[in-house]
Amino acid sequence: MFDVLPHSFFAGQRGICPTCGAALDLSARQQHCGYCGGESVLERRLVRVGDEPQYTGAGEPDKETRTHQTRWLLEEFGKAGLLPVTCPGCGAQFEADANQRTVTCSHCNTQSRLERRLKHLGPETLDKPQRRNHADFMLQRRGKSPLKWDVQTEQLCWRILNEPDADKQAALAHNLYESWSYTNATLAYFLPWMLDHAARKQGLVAEYVHGAVGKLLCNEDQRLWAPTLDACAQFAFNVRGPVSLLHELGLGKAICVKLLIDVAEYAWGQGAAQYACHAAFAVSTLIDRNFDEHPFIGEVMLYRLYYLSGPVLGWALDKIGSGMGGYLFKDAGKLIRFVDDLANERPEIADAAVAPMRHLPTHTAGDYLSRLQLVESLKSRATRNAAILSLFAPDEAGVAAAVPALVALMDSEDTRDAAVKALARLIGGKDGAAIDKLVDQRGESLPERLRVEYMWKFPKTTKLKRENVKEWQPRPEPPPPADVVAAKAAWDKAGRAALDTRDLQREAMRAQKERVRNLDLPIFDHPRDEPPTEPEAAPAARPTSSPATRPGDASQSDEISASLALPAKADSVTAQIDAATRRYLASMEKFQQEMQSLAARGGDFTAGPEYPKMMERMQKAITDFQAECERIHKGL
Repeated sequence: MFDVLPHSFFAGQRGICPTCGAALDLSARQQHCGYCGGESVLERRLVRVGDEPQYTGAGEPDKETRTHQTRWLLEEFGKAGLLPVTCPGCGAQFEADANQRTVTCSHCNTQSRLERRLKHLGPETLDKPQRRNHADFMLQRRGKSPLKWDVQTEQLCWRILNEPDADKQAALAHNLYESWSYTNATLAYFLPWMLDHAARKQGLVAEYVHGAVGKLLCNEDQRLWAPTLDACAQFAFNVRGPVSLLHELGLGKAICVKLLIDVAEYAWGQGAAQYACHAAFAVSTLIDRNFDEHPFIGEVMLYRLYYLSGPVLGWALDKIGSGMGGYLFKDAGKLIRFVDDLANERPEIADAAVAPMRHLPTHTAGDYLSRLQLVESLKSRATRNAAILSLFAPDEAGVAAAVPALVALMDSEDTRDAAVKALARLIGGKDGAAIDKLVDQRGESLPERLRVEYMWKFPKTTKLKRENVKEWQPRPEPPPPADVVAAKAAWDKAGRAALDTRDLQREAMRAQKERVRNLDLPIFDHPRDEPPTEPEAAPAARPTSSPATRPGDASQSDEISASLALPAKADSVTAQIDAATRRYLASMEKFQQEMQSLAARGGDFTAGPEYPKMMERMQKAITDFQAECERIHKGL
């Protein structure tokens, strides 16, 4: 739904990966994402004007009455020339200019919009897990099984899908979630079947199956991430499904951000505000867990602003404008240019989107002058002013060059107030010659704020007359746009309701959790002397790798070696995992107490120096816990 490219993207040969949201170069029709490995293909089609879906924020720029140029993009999509299209009105086929936005059929005069999108190339139809037995397991241990997947994992999946008793089914699903030994390529391969079952059963079974999703996304083997995300994408858009899937996606890496934000916006459009809020909550969790990926996450969030509305837009603007915005956005140039482009597409939210600029000050002369040069190339008034206001006093070498540039901006109506504030910060610095020269030249014609600032810093000056200065008061900040205020209010209201509903759902499952906690069910529920479901294969004929072609599938030898020693070491592994979990939970409780202590001081504690240090230590604790669990799993 949200893979339609704004015209400015297509015109500049830029696209967005439909899997993870990373920027793509549209130099070729078929794309391979360097971040997540996802494959996609560029499609072009005609959509009859009036029939196209309403993509929030994406339709307005396509009107022929608005034209704009987007910096850091090329002016047109190469020399695309003509491409064959089919009229949605009469079905006639003809050629259209690939650079046009609207096309009129010469046969029936139907006016259509030329829509471009990157379509994800999904997996082929996957096999369903089959019933396996102990003989299959023993053959696999001896290396004589023709089966391509880990027998224990496949059998457990089959049992969950076919167990008629609700409590036993939940107990089996708990085994899938509890043991890291099942977090492997076999589970990733059969995951669509498990998620489909969870969507139909919901309740405790869904909680545990979705818990296994979180462990797949936390696995150090990155090959498991893409197929897991592919499987989840089929079910995350089911707004009537359990929200536990969304929260488990929030335990993954930045690859999951785009899917969750798109789910949130889709759910809001379907009237499922609480489901939308849970998807947004999951992104917030993901941000807190992946400190090292904040630049990528911030870039994906900015790209999604083209499409968001309602409480989802309110959440995004709140997150971008909060102290977290200072961690998400580190590349000042990229942020400024993007927001300047956004102002052409959605001017009503551009002012709110520039909030992270206050976290990106400049201190060296080089950075200061580079930012000033960038301001000259910007077309949005809001972005120009935000870029100027992000300037702080440079070192001594930069003041002399900065003053003339700021004076030129001060003389422009659009940037006057911002330039005055930036100049006021330079008064009283180490190199005052440039400011003194400005005062000598302009004198009483300088804006009142600059004269007040100069006399306050130099009370004995004779260059300015105090009687010409009134009691200066800053101009009040303009109120935020009504759409932004409404979006943030909707987010606050819907978010609170979503949390209350989630608490009620968990309470409803508590009794069943108590019943199934002590159920000990065997994975292989059949006589030991039952023959294998597949005949023994000769050693020479045994495949050495999985015939599956999906990226992320591990080899058969890896799958087998990961499960051979499981029966003998299961108790030891469980004890080690439990001990690691207790240590992890104790550290998280300590961090929570530390966070409460910071909050008790009042004010915006996220802007202080202690908060980022605490977040780094928290991220390290999470990473260490994941690494310890993986080491225990690899010791099987």
